[in-house]
Amino acid sequence: MLKGVSIFLIGMMGSGKSAVGKALAQQIGYAYLDTDEVIQESMKMPITDIFEEHGEAGFRQVEAVVIQQVSPYVRTVISAGGGAVLNQENWGHMQVN
Repeated sequence: MLKGVSIFLIGMMGSGKSAVGKALAQQIGYAYLDTDEVIQESMKMPITDIFEEHGEAGFRQVEAVVIQQVSPYVRTVISAGGGAVLNQENWGHMQVN
């Protein structure tokens, strides 16, 4: 049905992306990835601290790099925050797969 195409779930914090994404991935036999978790691991700090120390612009720069890196993944449910689609390049990367 999906032929390996990844699925991006976009939504604001607390909207249920992680819960739905994990359940969906398990149901269809896909991997699950949360871009915020990848960002936190790479920056070695929570999202709130990233915003505090680097501002939204700094966070969005890192987010764009992460989305570019994960967009080629196949058979993956990928959660990203609602602001991710405001960047035209992110939107383009999400549609490639």
